[in-house]
Amino acid sequence: MAVNLKDRRVRLIFVSDSTPKELRRLVEFLNKEMSNVEVLAVEVKRYSSEEKDSHQAIVPRVIGATEAARSKKTESPHRSRQSKTFYGVKSFDELKDVIRDRAKEIPTNYMDLLLLENTNKTLSEILKEFKTYAEKVGYKAFTSLSYLRNNHIKYRESKGWIFKYSGAPKDPVAILVGLKTPE
Repeated sequence: MAVNLKDRRVRLIFVSDSTPKELRRLVEFLNKEMSNVEVLAVEVKRYSSEEKDSHQAIVPRVIGATEAARSKKTESPHRSRQSKTFYGVKSFDELKDVIRDRAKEIPTNYMDLLLLENTNKTLSEILKEFKTYAEKVGYKAFTSLSYLRNNHIKYRESKGWIFKYSGAPKDPVAILVGLKTPE
C-alpha cells in the first residue's frame, strides 16, 4: 500500500443505492483524465417480492469498469511494468538500485538488501541480522527461518527474482543473482 500511495496510485469507489446521471458522468470523466486513479461507482439495488416472508436479492452494478478505462490505466508505462515485475523494474541492476534506496524506508526491504549483499551468510545468519535491525526500528521481525524461506523468499521468487542456493539444505546460503525478464 505504501508503494501505491508513494506512486500516487489509488482507487476511488462511490457506493450508493442509486447512481444519478451526474455521478456516472463524473466517474467517466475522472477515469479519462486521471491515469493513476481508478474511479468506480457501485450501485446496490435491493429486490424483493411483496409477500410477507419473501426472499430478497441484492444486486450490485459497477460503473466505470469499462474497457476504455482499463486500457487507459494499463497504457501508463509505470503501471504496465509494475504488474509484470516487482517494483516495476526490467533489469537486475535497476532492482539492486531500488532495493538499496528502499531499504532505508521499509523494514522488509532491509531483508532484501541483506539477501542482495549476501556472499557467504546462511539464511539463519541473515535472519538474526534482520531481527536486530527490526528491533531497532520497532518492526515485528520474522520469527523463524521457515517463515523467511517460505514467505519472503518464495514471494520474491514468484515475482521473478532469481536466487542461487548453496550449503546445507536446512540452512542454505541464498544469494540474489538475477531477475527474470518480463514476457
